Order: sequence, then C-alpha cells, then structure tokens
Amino acid sequence: MLVSTKTPFSLYICAWEPDLAREVYEVSRQLIASGTVPLHIPYLPEYGEFDWQATRTLIDRADAYIIMTGEQYGTLSPTGESYLHREVSYILARNRPVASFMRNTAALAKNLEEARRLVSMQNQLKQGYHKFWSGREELLIHVRAGWTHLYRLLSAAAPSSTGLVGSSVNGNSPASPQINVEFNPNASLEIHCTAKVFSHGQMTPVEKRLKISWQKTLAAVGPLMLAPVREDKVRGALEDFIEENYRSTFLEAIKDAHAVGDVKVNRLEFQKLKAYLKSAGMVTNVASTAGGLHNYWQLTSNGEQWLNGVMQENWRR
Repeated sequence: MLVSTKTPFSLYICAWEPDLAREVYEVSRQLIASGTVPLHIPYLPEYGEFDWQATRTLIDRADAYIIMTGEQYGTLSPTGESYLHREVSYILARNRPVASFMRNTAALAKNLEEARRLVSMQNQLKQGYHKFWSGREELLIHVRAGWTHLYRLLSAAAPSSTGLVGSSVNGNSPASPQINVEFNPNASLEIHCTAKVFSHGQMTPVEKRLKISWQKTLAAVGPLMLAPVREDKVRGALEDFIEENYRSTFLEAIKDAHAVGDVKVNRLEFQKLKAYLKSAGMVTNVASTAGGLHNYWQLTSNGEQWLNGVMQENWRR
C-alpha cells in the first residue's frame, strides 16, 4: 500500500500502454487507494492518431510524474522519436518531481535500433530518481518507494499559511505533554529489519540491524504526522525511508544483487521507537473521528517546530 495522502496531489503516469497496460492499471489502482489522483490517457495504435495536445494538457496539470519503461520504445511520432520519448522529454522539462522505473535490460527490444533508442531514453531518466526492475512485483515495490519520495518533495514544497510545512488539518498541533526524556536528534537507534533482495531473477529474504539517527528517523516520518495518522502508515513511511536510503546494505548480503524491496521493521522495536518519541514530547496520541481500533498519532507543537527547522535548513542547502 502506498503512503496515504491528506492532500489530493495529482500524478501523471507516463508509460506505453501496449507494453505496460497491466502495470499502469495496478499503479493507478494503488494511487487512488492512497488518495492521489492518477492522470493517464490509455492509448493503443489501433485507436488512431495519438492526441499529443490532450496528453500535454494532462502533463501540465500534474503535480508530479511516474515514468515506466519496458521492452518497447513505442510508436514513432512525426518528429522521429516515439510518443513515449516525447512525453519523457516534455515531463523532464517541467522541472517537477519525477520518479522513473526502467526495465533493467534493453536486450528484450525487437531489434538493435529499438534497443539503442531505449538506452538513449534511459540515459535521460538516469539523471533523476530512478530504479530498474525485471518483474511486476519488483516494479510495484519500487513504485511504492518512489511515490513516498515524490510525496515528501510535494509536501515540503507546499508550506502552509502558518509558516510550517504542511500544517495539520485544523491548523493546530496538539500541545506538547510533559517531557520525560530529552530528545537527542544526534543519538542513534538500532532497528531490526527484513527485506526481499533480488538477484538473477531470484528473491532472497535478508535480515539486518541498522543504526539510524533519531534526526533521520523523525525527519522521515514527521511530514506524515503533521495531521493525525494511523501508526501503520507511520511504520510504512519508515520502511520506505530505509528501503530508499539503506539499499546498499541489503544488496551487499547477496552476490550480484540488483534490487531491494518490501522492507519490514520489527513490530516490537517500532513500538519502542514510538514510546521514546512520545516520552520526549515529540508525538502524541490524538482522537480521530475515523473510529475503529487503529491508533492515531500526530506531532506535538514541539515536534512540529523541530521538523519545520529541519525542513527550512534543507531548503537553504
């Protein structure tokens, strides 16, 4: 499941439908479930002429983009490049958040010229956030992490009227409770994690104990907690952060490994992490009208002030 959003961002899905129709459908379904508006025009060559004007209009309206490439370069446009490649070039010129996912070989292309064109397009995409994939499960795992990356960028780029990054729904943070321990952002915690590591088409489960600073931990999950959020969503955001930033640690465990996905944080250790942040006055339980048995958490005023300082520092870099 993708990170659930409080703000309905729109995200354009760029992919060649005859090549990746099932993948486009599955990504669109997950985006809708997360509260995101997916933008995409299904197209097959037998439909007739490609409507570039309508496609460009959707691209212009999107807040961010997911680009997926597979085995096919796509039907050529009058300019000599494929319509897919034209979309890619137009998207990259928009200077908005982009996450790209490319099939990890061009050898599956129909001929040498198509393979060359695919590699050329991939080289453009390598300049930004990108992942390579070989199977549908691996692709969807990467897309989940990529959407978390895009969501952080979009949230950080939209400061609220209060001057804080992405304020809570009612504009007010819970008052900070009595602090029992001092929050030390430079201290580290050890987290036991498991992940799926892919090598030569095989998946191997790998376990690791990672040492992560409290500053990085709270910066990873903090933006999600500016408004009341279920703790399973917070845990998911932490897992996506680990997958994105500690990928090499897992890859080293398996010879010739090329991809990591489905990172899971030990539940007991996550509860200890949450208890520390609560004792330090950074987060607190909040009531929610959603009901049910889920626990909802939110940054306190102290936690929101600390997060705002970190974001402001990042913007200045």
